[in-house]
Amino acid sequence: MCTRKLVDKKLQVAVDEVVRSNPTFKHQPPPGKRAPSTMVEGKKLPAVPETLLKRRKQRAEQRAKAKVVKAKLALKAKAKKAEIFKRAERYVREYRNRQRQHLQLKREATRVGNFYVPDEPKLAFVIRIRGVNQMHPRPRKVLQLLRLRQINNGVFVKLNKATLQMLRIVDPYVAWGYPNMKSVHDLIYKRGYAKVNSRRVPITDNSIIESTLGTFVVCPHTARMAYVYIYVPTLSYYRRRVRYVTS
Repeated sequence: MCTRKLVDKKLQVAVDEVVRSNPTFKHQPPPGKRAPSTMVEGKKLPAVPETLLKRRKQRAEQRAKAKVVKAKLALKAKAKKAEIFKRAERYVREYRNRQRQHLQLKREATRVGNFYVPDEPKLAFVIRIRGVNQMHPRPRKVLQLLRLRQINNGVFVKLNKATLQMLRIVDPYVAWGYPNMKSVHDLIYKRGYAKVNSRRVPITDNSIIESTLGTFVVCPHTARMAYVYIYVPTLSYYRRRVRYVTS
């Protein structure tokens, strides 16, 4: 009995040495025992519908395209922002240089005992203050040409010989004057609207001005005010697309 146990023990030790020396050797379980299985017999993995796979692939492609478009828009917005600030800085610098030049000429004239007469204003703001009761057809037509069809409507007007004559005709029905930079600022910020596709659209975004006046100016609100105040020769084009109303 002891001899059999000793032989079985030596045999087991020999088998263990063979297994350790040869990693590819797989020990087979006894015939009465089976190795535990990791898969449940009789059950298969659920099949994924082909439409679902196509939808997943389509969504992945859409996400990739959207990412590329977003990156391009970010680069474009960055470049546009730099251009906007450059133009705004140029307009503000030009306006300040004009103001500084006028002040210098005025001080020089005072120092030598003369009078400084500034240039005549080229920009005016006209607002209608009376209705159409007992109005002659001529001033009524002039008000239509000035786009003052209702009371409290206001517009910017480029001053020249023709517009001054029109203002004299409708003088009893309007009030007008020469706006400064602050007045232009307040009017555009508070009462400005644009005409886009025959619709009245409030000026709330720079994209409205860019799409309407892209060939002339692409600038934020501050630079646009300097543009209206300084670059009067293109005001007729500007007035047809950017309008102002006071109430």
